[in-house]
Amino acid sequence: MKVGLMAIFKNETMGIREWINHYQWQGVDNILLINNDSTDDWKEKIKGIKNLTIKEGKKKFAQEYYYNKFGLPWCKEHDIDVLIVLDLDEYLFCKNKKNIKENLEDIFSKPDHPSEILVNWTMFGSNGYVKQPQSIRKSFTMKRNGIHKLTKAILWVKDVIEFKIHSHVVKGKSVKMPVIFKLNHYAIQSKEFFKKVKMTRGAADTIKHNHVRDLNYFKRYDFKDRQDVQLKELVEKHEKLI
Repeated sequence: MKVGLMAIFKNETMGIREWINHYQWQGVDNILLINNDSTDDWKEKIKGIKNLTIKEGKKKFAQEYYYNKFGLPWCKEHDIDVLIVLDLDEYLFCKNKKNIKENLEDIFSKPDHPSEILVNWTMFGSNGYVKQPQSIRKSFTMKRNGIHKLTKAILWVKDVIEFKIHSHVVKGKSVKMPVIFKLNHYAIQSKEFFKKVKMTRGAADTIKHNHVRDLNYFKRYDFKDRQDVQLKELVEKHEKLI
């Protein structure tokens, strides 16, 4: 079973390599990134990374369009069975002792498997960082209580009818598996990242979201209800082994 990952990005030089490394560690076989007219030095950050495809998509507010233009043809070309669709500020991982691919193999090898697995966001704040730290996963540990209503998806490719953003149009059933999967969403990160990237690049999905990311947005999303070090500790444990 081959697992793929698709995302659209713009000006993600501060985190792109950590994000790719995270998913390769988690067993993802191939990654498709759609460059939405970046102006930073992201190409330098991805040098030497294998099993990575870059497609160019310069249109504004065309996230769904590019998912559908590139997604299924790329999956077919790379024999992808299961596709994860995320953004570069979203880190999916598993709460049991298996990585993402191992869990997906368990789930999708069963004859009654779902067409789509939906995972709700867990929202994280800035931890008071002004400058962007070296590691997103190990630095941003203060979060909002509970989970967000919005989700991202893991898809059985043969059942995909149309790509959307949060959930997709599929032939079969959609399910949630919160016992296994967790999706950390680092929506604001540091003030440096927010001001240089989030406030200036515009939205990928719709013009409605193009001007909402101001400092008031930063304050609203600077969650600090409680500390959550689950992913941080998983990463540190892995780093000790390599």
